[in-house]
Amino acid sequence: MRNPSSDDLSGLALSRDSSSLTSVSSNHSVVGNVTAAEQSKPTGKSAEIVLLFAAPLAYVSAQRQRVGLEPLDYDRERQTVAKAIHDAGAAIKLRFEFATTDTFRSVVTMGGCRVLHYSGHGSTKYIGMEDGRAGMHKVEVGMLQQLFAAGGDTSPEVSLVFVSACRSQAAAEGFSAVGVKHVVAVHSEARVNDTAVRSFTRAFYLALASKKSVQQSFDIAREAVLTSPQVQHSAAEAQKFLLLGASDDHSEILFNDTELCNPGKAAAPALALLAQDDVPAVPEGFMGRSLEVYEAVCGTLDRRLVTITGAAGLGKSAVAVSMANYLSERRNDSFVAACGDGVCFVDGGQIETAAQLEGVIASGLTRGKETAIATSMIIRQMRAVVVLDHC
Repeated sequence: MRNPSSDDLSGLALSRDSSSLTSVSSNHSVVGNVTAAEQSKPTGKSAEIVLLFAAPLAYVSAQRQRVGLEPLDYDRERQTVAKAIHDAGAAIKLRFEFATTDTFRSVVTMGGCRVLHYSGHGSTKYIGMEDGRAGMHKVEVGMLQQLFAAGGDTSPEVSLVFVSACRSQAAAEGFSAVGVKHVVAVHSEARVNDTAVRSFTRAFYLALASKKSVQQSFDIAREAVLTSPQVQHSAAEAQKFLLLGASDDHSEILFNDTELCNPGKAAAPALALLAQDDVPAVPEGFMGRSLEVYEAVCGTLDRRLVTITGAAGLGKSAVAVSMANYLSERRNDSFVAACGDGVCFVDGGQIETAAQLEGVIASGLTRGKETAIATSMIIRQMRAVVVLDHC
């Protein structure tokens, strides 16, 4: 058992135990990693627009210190792009993935992608991807070029790359250097406003899906930022967006062969939730706990038992819920094999007996399906994460 005080972060502590999930003290949020046979990752299908989101919780500084990262609202950006395509009435396939070097290269290798959209943290030297353990993988421009052009194929199918990250000009120039015809990015010295990004993104994809050229779509999107009443300093924000590429000709219409039908007439279909399991939503306004959630994720991937301790009201449950959502959203990722069969969240506040607890866990792991198999057998056969709250 590791000393809880060694991981004490703002009153919360994480203790890890390699033993099986057994006795749990009350009023702790407990994360149990139930291990069993490997689950293979489902094969993805090609899509015409692929959106890669990177939302690591922490990175390691030059001083070898863990530093928390501000959360990114990638789900809102996902909804923005999907609604723009729907409003245009375009029959364009969308695909959403979390950005790792593995998924990035897979998208390029499989083909069928006309537009590659990356959203995450950026700098003048790299873009941040996820490392599969909730940390940041800093992918420098040279490595990005190698990933894109590996195998001697510069992937001509990818006509446009949208780098939705602050200070992403260097990455955009890297994509241009390996032959991408059109690249949208943010000026190398600029940190762009989130509201401006949403306004630009919606207008750009609405125009692109409406059979406008890349140049027309870019100009329309810039104008949308410039005239938006929600964007402060709109003129300056609009100028931060750049259109680069292997050539200066951006007159190409990327979706000229796409059928348009009743644009904007029907209500936009609801997108599936990113979390793939029945876990509570992260509390609204949950901020400033990235490091604790990062520790919980790493502990769960490494050990079979992680206990979050601390005084009442410090946010133990919120950390556990955030961790559960983070893993559930990514459980099909090859790096997160520990929870390939799902994440089960149990609120133990109303549970009075061990038999009740066993039944709730079994129901969660089998998604409510009746089974004659004992809970212990279910656990042995699955790779899952069980979160016990208020136990």
